[in-house]
Amino acid sequence: MRHALRLCFLLLLSTSVFAVPVITSVSPAEGSVAGGTKVTILGQGFNDNCNICSPPFGGLSVYFGNTQATDIKLINSTKMEVTAPAHPPGKVAVTVRTMDGSEPNVFVLDDAFTYTGDWTAAYEPVLFPIYTPPIKGAFGAEFHTVARVASEAEPFDIFGYDTNCTLIDPPVLPDRPYRIGTGETVLDTRCNSGVGRLLFVPAAHVEDFAANLRVTDITRQAQSHGVEVPVVRLRDFTTSKIALLGVPVDPRFRNTLRIYGLPGGAESLLVTVNGVTTPVNLQPPASIYEPSYAQFTNFPTDMTGTVTVTIDQMRNGIVPPTSIWAMVSVTNNDTQQITLVTP
Repeated sequence: MRHALRLCFLLLLSTSVFAVPVITSVSPAEGSVAGGTKVTILGQGFNDNCNICSPPFGGLSVYFGNTQATDIKLINSTKMEVTAPAHPPGKVAVTVRTMDGSEPNVFVLDDAFTYTGDWTAAYEPVLFPIYTPPIKGAFGAEFHTVARVASEAEPFDIFGYDTNCTLIDPPVLPDRPYRIGTGETVLDTRCNSGVGRLLFVPAAHVEDFAANLRVTDITRQAQSHGVEVPVVRLRDFTTSKIALLGVPVDPRFRNTLRIYGLPGGAESLLVTVNGVTTPVNLQPPASIYEPSYAQFTNFPTDMTGTVTVTIDQMRNGIVPPTSIWAMVSVTNNDTQQITLVTP
C-alpha cells in the first residue's frame, strides 16, 4: 500500500511540477550580431529550479544557436526575458533547457532569431590564406596545410571552424562556437571548399589570438620544414592599391598571384605585371567564412629577373572599394621550394 501511494505521488509530481518546456514565440525575432538585444520568450513549462538536485538550484538555460544567453529573468512559467549573446549573422534556433526533472527537458524552436548587421561590430575576421585538404602538385609534390591556433590569455570561442566532412563525431560546424584554449590546437583543414578560410574571433580577444600557418611538401620533408604563410588580420587588409615588389620570374618558376577580399565592396580589380594591366574579378564566397578570391598566373615566362605586381580597384564612385589582401607564391619547378612575396 505504501509503495502504491509513493508511486501515485511520483506520477502526480511528474505531471504537475515537471512540466515539459515549450517555446511559442520569440520577440523581437531579430537583433544585432553584437548581442545585447533584450528578448522576450513566451511558452510554457519554464522553471528555474533544479528539483532533481539536492539541494535544489537554478537550472534554466537558454541558447541562441549554440551560444548561451545571459541575464535570464524568469517572469513566470510562460514568460521569460533574456539577453541575446553575440553571434555571426544569420538565422539561429532558440533553445530552452530546464533541470526540473521533466522529460524531455529541452525545447528547440528552429530559425527563431535572426542576427543582422555588420558582424565586425562583435567579431574580427582572421584570414588563413591557404586552408585546404592535401593537394597534389606538379612533379610528384603533395602539399599539406597545417593551421595552429591558441589563446594567449584565457579560453574563448571562435566561429568558422568546420569538420563536417570528416569522421569526427560529433562534427564541428562553422556556425557553432569552437573553444580554443591556451594550449596549441591544430585545426583540421580538410573540409574547406575554397582556398582560404575566415575565422571569426571575438573583437575583445583578437589581440590574444595566436595563429600559425605552414604549407609543406611532404614528399620533400627532409629538405624543408615548409613555408610560413602569413595569418592575415583585419588591419592587414586595405582598400588602397597593393604593391608587391621584387617578385622573381624565371622560366623554371611557377608564379601564382592570390587576391582575397572581404564582403561588401567592388569585385572588379586591375592587376598590373611588368607594365601590362589585366582586369580580374573576385569570385564571391560560398559562405561568410570564406573570402572572395581571385587567382592570376599570367606572369612573364621569357625572362629572368624580378617584376613589380600591383593590384588596384576600378573606382566608379558608386560601389565602394573592397578590403583586399594579396600574395604571390613562387614555386621552383626543380625543387618545389616555395617563396612567398607579401605586401
